[in-house]
Amino acid sequence: MDSLADQGHPVALLRRGLILLATLGIAGTGIELAMIRHWGTALQAVPWMVLAVLIAATISLVRARSPRVVVAVRVIASFTVAASVFGIVEHVKANFDAGPLDAVYGPKWDTLSTTAKWWDAFIKRVGPSPTLAPGVLAQIGLCLLFASLHHPALHRSSATHAGQGLVRVRADPTSGSFGNDRTR
Repeated sequence: MDSLADQGHPVALLRRGLILLATLGIAGTGIELAMIRHWGTALQAVPWMVLAVLIAATISLVRARSPRVVVAVRVIASFTVAASVFGIVEHVKANFDAGPLDAVYGPKWDTLSTTAKWWDAFIKRVGPSPTLAPGVLAQIGLCLLFASLHHPALHRSSATHAGQGLVRVRADPTSGSFGNDRTR
């Protein structure tokens, strides 16, 4: 992932920590979804697909050697945040739809204001869906997004011919500066 010289650098340590958190989040979310058998409908397949893409993105970020891969991971991370928001909205909607069936609120559901109904659905006073559970996908996506910041692949230049020879860009992990090594 990082060059040997960068392995002890705080940015590299933070990157590895964020990738570890993302990996644990993916594993934990997969286990949780399996335990609650979250696969009965097409909508319930969405987090499974997102987790599969997140696995690929995490592996890609660890192995990234080009800026394109890092940018692709950032795009995936952004879509993951969007999928998380979608999941939260779907959970609130499922709770709202379950309101009339609730043992306590069902008999008085029609007397509640629309705002009160949506609030009860949001805070899970009614319905079976944990409102903020899909938020873990946003957390995983943000971990990958932050892990991509200052990624070595963004600063690595493939050997290019600049008229005078090959140019390699190297980073000095202690000072944060970049320099050029020219070879012929």
